[in-house]
Amino acid sequence: MKKILTTTVLALLAVSIATPILAQAVPSAYIDLSLMSKYVWRGQVITDDPVLQPAIGGNWLGFGLDIWGNADLTDYNGNKTELNEVDYTLNYTLSLVLVSLEGGVIHYSFPNTDAASTTELYLGAEVGVILSPSLYLYQDVDQIDGTYAEIGISHTVGDFDKAKLDLTADLGWGSGGYNEGYFGTDSSGFNNLAIAAELPWKPIPLLTVTPSVAYTTLLGDSKTTVETVGGKDNAWVFGLLAGVAFGGSSQ
Repeated sequence: MKKILTTTVLALLAVSIATPILAQAVPSAYIDLSLMSKYVWRGQVITDDPVLQPAIGGNWLGFGLDIWGNADLTDYNGNKTELNEVDYTLNYTLSLVLVSLEGGVIHYSFPNTDAASTTELYLGAEVGVILSPSLYLYQDVDQIDGTYAEIGISHTVGDFDKAKLDLTADLGWGSGGYNEGYFGTDSSGFNNLAIAAELPWKPIPLLTVTPSVAYTTLLGDSKTTVETVGGKDNAWVFGLLAGVAFGGSSQ
């Protein structure tokens, strides 16, 4: 009896691990194009005018490759309609019963600008319980000698046929080196808060249209240093994304 019980437990464990892997056996891919009222990254207002942000990527057996770009639609940064940032992300995601684990590398490049490229390694986890709490850690291994951490929660309102409302909140923390590199203050601490609402709508198969609104604000010493130099420490961002997804569990 004990042997049968042990065999059953091991079989159930194997199934729980194999199921998400088998679900990812079908390759997936997506193409997105977003029109945003501003470009804000981790609380920093990079472009205070409308931008276009194309993205393309795919996943297979847990491995993902994503390419994301930004192009200003005005001459705010001196390079109107030119790509001024292209990010490349290579990652691996492991989906378990209640936890999704992710790790990878992000390379940030800045064509048509004088900014130097940089690279981050990251690890993250999301728990499949109420509010879907998540924690992501980013370590720059190039230009910035610092660590960034982000705590997040999310909740979906409604279960509609073709649309649903996704609510998220994220709190960012930077080490002394990170805050020194990006904000000019060498004190560690929470540096930004963002809340957002998205309404993904699928008018036809494969196509998703997502209007969104977000509010982001800097915190602590990072907020103070940006205010001191006359920069923007908070912003409302409105967006509209159109995306096409193919295959298995594509985005």
